[in-house]
Amino acid sequence: MTEGTDPRLLGTWKAAADDIDGTQEYGDATMRFTDDGFLVYIVRAGSVDQEILLRYRTEGSFLITDQPSAPREERTRYEITKDGQLRLQHGDVHSTYSRAD
Repeated sequence: MTEGTDPRLLGTWKAAADDIDGTQEYGDATMRFTDDGFLVYIVRAGSVDQEILLRYRTEGSFLITDQPSAPREERTRYEITKDGQLRLQHGDVHSTYSRAD
């Protein structure tokens, strides 16, 4: 596992079915966190999936991502809730993801 990664994130997360605000902002998204510091972000738009490959790490309660093809770090506050969901806050937008694996 890469230093600076939260092992609770590992695996696949899907936009929670009841997350209307997050889905409206980001679409029907799936995130797959790997133990070597990669994040595959998949957005479904109709019959087309768009995949974005990111590097990631965590610092405290922040998820820090960087897209190698267009380098720039983004900081997103995250938490794993008591019921096991992943909650993200990027700016004023909150989104919730459920385990898919």
